[in-house]
Amino acid sequence: MRNSFLGAMLVCLAPMLAPVHAQAGPLRGADLFDACKPGASPVESASCDAYILGAIEGIGFGGLILLYRGGAVKEGEDAGAVLRQAVGFCTPDGVTQEGTRQLVIDYLAANSDAHGEEARVLVWKALVDSYPCLGQDGD
Repeated sequence: MRNSFLGAMLVCLAPMLAPVHAQAGPLRGADLFDACKPGASPVESASCDAYILGAIEGIGFGGLILLYRGGAVKEGEDAGAVLRQAVGFCTPDGVTQEGTRQLVIDYLAANSDAHGEEARVLVWKALVDSYPCLGQDGD
């Protein structure tokens, strides 16, 4: 009985003990495209969505920190409007995660020569190309 239990534990733990392939350096556009394209595994698809969301949040948060630290946001000013102008894109209301994912896939497909660039930069370029801020207030 004890040997059966140990055998079952080994089978369950073996995947966790296997070496994990670590990404050295920033994710590249080609890797993101592979994870996002149709036919990707459920794990790759989830990774794609998480990466895109994380990139967008990171762009916004990083920009906000720089704006506050640099004094670009004045007392009483709408920090969101200043941020939208600074990062260069204004996402319209009603945009879904699926829509954003498709926008990034389309951008990557149309710009295969840029697949060697950092994926986060390509996500930003896709958003700037598709959702430019038209007014001075970011709307």
